[in-house]
Amino acid sequence: MPLTKQQKEFIEISIDHLIDLPKELKSTELFIKKMHSVFKQEIKDQDDEPFHSLQECLFSPTQYIQQIEKQSHAPITIGEVQTHILDFSIKKIKKVTNEKLPWSRAELLKNWKTHADFEEKFISKPSHSSHDLFAPSFSPPPQVDRLFSKRLILNEEFQIFQATVDVKVPRPELKTFNLEEIDEEDFETNEEQMAYLKEELSPVAEMKAINLTAKKALSYLVEEKVILAKEAEDVSQGAKKVLTYGYYFNLIKDKKIPFSDIQHITQVEANSLCSFATIDLLQSKKINFFAAKKVNKKIIENSFYFRKLMEGQIEVNELFDLNDDQVKNLVSPNIIHLLEQKKILMKDVKGMSTPGRLLLENIFYYELFKKGEIPFNFIKTLSKLSSLVFLNVEIIKLLGSQKADYKSILAIKNPLLLFFIAEDILKYDEVKLISSSLGLINFSNLDLSRSFNKSFLRKLIEEFLILAADDLLFEKDLLILFDTAVKPLRFELKDEGTTSPSFLCRYPAILEGLIQNVYSRIYSLVESKPMHLHKDKVDNLNNIISNLQKHHLYMIDIWSYIVSLRVLNFYHFTQSKLEVLEDINIITRSINELVGAHFPPDQFYSSLAKHLLKGIISHLEKVNQPELKSLHDKLEQEFNATLALELKSRATRSNLDIWIKSFSSVVEYAKNTLHSYQPKEMDQPPAKRQKISPRLFASKTHSVNEDLKKQCEILCLLARQIPNLENEPKRNRLLIM
Repeated sequence: MPLTKQQKEFIEISIDHLIDLPKELKSTELFIKKMHSVFKQEIKDQDDEPFHSLQECLFSPTQYIQQIEKQSHAPITIGEVQTHILDFSIKKIKKVTNEKLPWSRAELLKNWKTHADFEEKFISKPSHSSHDLFAPSFSPPPQVDRLFSKRLILNEEFQIFQATVDVKVPRPELKTFNLEEIDEEDFETNEEQMAYLKEELSPVAEMKAINLTAKKALSYLVEEKVILAKEAEDVSQGAKKVLTYGYYFNLIKDKKIPFSDIQHITQVEANSLCSFATIDLLQSKKINFFAAKKVNKKIIENSFYFRKLMEGQIEVNELFDLNDDQVKNLVSPNIIHLLEQKKILMKDVKGMSTPGRLLLENIFYYELFKKGEIPFNFIKTLSKLSSLVFLNVEIIKLLGSQKADYKSILAIKNPLLLFFIAEDILKYDEVKLISSSLGLINFSNLDLSRSFNKSFLRKLIEEFLILAADDLLFEKDLLILFDTAVKPLRFELKDEGTTSPSFLCRYPAILEGLIQNVYSRIYSLVESKPMHLHKDKVDNLNNIISNLQKHHLYMIDIWSYIVSLRVLNFYHFTQSKLEVLEDINIITRSINELVGAHFPPDQFYSSLAKHLLKGIISHLEKVNQPELKSLHDKLEQEFNATLALELKSRATRSNLDIWIKSFSSVVEYAKNTLHSYQPKEMDQPPAKRQKISPRLFASKTHSVNEDLKKQCEILCLLARQIPNLENEPKRNRLLIM
């Protein structure tokens, strides 16, 4: 696949300053010869800069032109990168000469194609330097102008690794250090031995060489009366390293900078000073010594910033005091391209968060930002979780096909939703099934770092979505779901009436959340503030009943509560308009079906009595008529006493009919009250039972006696809805007058 325009530009930025065009005509011929040697891989001297570095970039591009493959979805080959380096080099050379070049492009490429890696897929490898992997930079060995050279050897006679250090200045000295004894069985291959030598022992040898060379250099400076003896005894390790570079040693020796400028520098400052790029900039007088200590090594060795500093296009103080995140932002290839194209400012890059950088390193968002289709404020304020969502392949496809926009995704604030999308557990379209109508969720203690079974969590999510589609589970319940996936709970039926085929409902914590959701929906109806569910549905009681039946969710307390509302609604004992008024015969049939199929009669009717009593009390409170206060007080007193008894009986598992007895007591009080108004009529035999129209109880009362009388009459009617009151035979049906 051919290189993209962006990839070509990146290669050019990375190597541009290495193709240092001659300023004089007489130097052109030598320059062209050197370039020819580069193309033939004939530059052997590491000090032959910048040609050696260019040769390294050309023939080891995977180590020196980092992460270029990530700037396109299509794979590229090493040969494609090498070909563009050649073409860009020829293009630059032709700016200084019209003469025929001493090589044939076709012949060079023909020769390169014989190399084993020419057709290989380009995959970035660890650089020989300590550069950050995202840094688009080369890595020439910083050994130029050192006051020593070192060599690691294996002394086979004594079976020991040794380091030979050759100190050049001020007085030559050759010294050998023993580093580590070895056993022949320590390494299976020569490659393992060499890797150990380079990675483990080379740093040790480097430190010994620095200390030896610095000691001799300091002694020389004392002898030459450049510094005092006490100054030579008080130097940092960073200062010792700097003194081993001929450039700085000569500056001190010639008193061009005071010794105090390096005496106590840190290791970080020393690393910056010892960079070949820093020395080059100092020698070119593009920065001063103070700036050389302050600028970050990774930044100054980056070809883009090095070139900008050389050309005076940026101020060096813009690169001071950078933290690790800022350095990573500044050396990111895509961000460098945006800086080059003036699509983003340096101060914005330094202020950018890590999630913002990761987003811009993706080719899709890089192109959107470059075209101005997403604002910088979106990049700047992006959270870590949000960035993971935006980098999800499915989300990128949705945005690319315009089936979603970034603002709608940013509107998702629930960290669990974001986490599930990022982890491919929840799809973006599925989020729409989850309502947030139950309020905000506290995620302060949410720990997303916990390990969990991804496939198991997806199974939970699938069950969750089925119940969420019927508004039985909500967004807040995702937290319980996540906790369940982190530490799976034992399957356990929460309620004897729960026979739902959903295995999710067999987890007590999840079922408890579902029950609370149903209660919240019912309470909202009672308060005449029905919930607005997903798909713009307005909740109603029939909808709740249908949802529960669909998923075989039969809990005594919920269903007896629903029945009480339907009965109280028929007798206008509620201020809420739950539905169109139901016929009492329909209510009767549905209750008989419930009790016959799902609930023990004693438990169900006891619970029904409790909810009827509670509903009447609530109604009287809302009516708030002084004439009804005595009735309200009697009912409330009875309710509270029975509730206390219920809490006690739960521990002893006795008195299952306490609410029926309580309701019987209330009815007896109502009858006695009616006797006080109609003593003669109440003593007469009852007339033939007739169905009483609800309108009788809906009419407006005209006197104190009439208000109380009508409420007591309804209480007596309600009593006939509870079997087993007044020692009547038990039966699983509602009695009507």
